[in-house]
Amino acid sequence: MYTRGQFALISKTTLKALRLYEELELLKPDFIDENRYHYYSLDKVSELLFINEMKSYGFSLEEIKSVKNKVDDKSFCEILKQKHKELEHNIQSQRQILDMLEQKIQLMQSSEKLQDNQQEKYFVDIVSLQAENAICCRDLISIADVGRLIGKAYEYTGQYSLEPTDTHRIIYHNSDNNSPEESWDLEVCIPVKNAFESDTFSTRRIESGIYARTLHMGSFSQSGKAHAAIVDWVAINNYEIIGDPFEKIKTGKQAFFNPNSIEIEVYYPVSTYEREEK
Repeated sequence: MYTRGQFALISKTTLKALRLYEELELLKPDFIDENRYHYYSLDKVSELLFINEMKSYGFSLEEIKSVKNKVDDKSFCEILKQKHKELEHNIQSQRQILDMLEQKIQLMQSSEKLQDNQQEKYFVDIVSLQAENAICCRDLISIADVGRLIGKAYEYTGQYSLEPTDTHRIIYHNSDNNSPEESWDLEVCIPVKNAFESDTFSTRRIESGIYARTLHMGSFSQSGKAHAAIVDWVAINNYEIIGDPFEKIKTGKQAFFNPNSIEIEVYYPVSTYEREEK
C-alpha cells in the first residue's frame, strides 16, 4: 500500500487531483486509517492511467465517471467515435471563426476597404422575375452551416445531369420569427433548365413575381444592411412585403479571397397597395 504522496509520485499526478477524484468518487483510496491517512494499492495505477487517458481525449471528469466502471471494448470504441465526431465539429466551428477573423483583419489592413458611408448607400429597384425550375434543399440550420445545403444542391445537379441557368440563391423562410437555438429555416435553390421528377427527388417550380431588389458589395456579415435598406424603402413607397426574401451571389469563387469584391443581390417579393386615408 502507498500513501497519497507516494501514490501521486508513482502515478505522476498531484495531491490536489487525487483529492478531487475522491470527492467525485472517481478514484477512491483502498484504505483510510484512524489518522485519516489515505492508502492506495498498485492496482489503482491502472485506474488513474485510464482517467488521464480519457482527459487527454477531451472527456470531462463527469463523463469519465459515467463510463469508467461499465464499459467493454465495443462500447468504449463507440464512445471514442462519438467524442471524435464531437471534436471534429468543434474544430470546424473554430476554423470558421478563425477564417472570419482573418478576413476581418485583412479588411481592416487593406487600403482598398470601402468607407462605411459608401457601403450604406443602396439603390432599390423593382424587377419582375419569370417562373423557373429549381433544385432546392431546405433545412433548419445555423447560417454558418448553409454551405452544407449549397454543396448538397450542387451535388444534385451532377447526380441528375441538370443544367444550372443561374447562381444559387438562399431563401430565408419565416424571417420574422425567432428560430430556436440560433437556427434558421433556410432553403438553397439552384435554377435549372429543365424540370425533373423521380421516386426520390424532384425539382421545384418557383413562380413568377415582383421583387424589390438591391445590391450589396462586401462581406456576408454586413449584408443585413441591404435587407434593412429594402425594408425601409418598401415602407415609404406604397409597397408591401408578401413573402420570404432571398440572397443571390453574383461573383465567382475568387471573390471569397477579397471580402470587398463579393456581390450579393437581395430580393424581397412585394406587391403595391393603396394607403388608407386618415
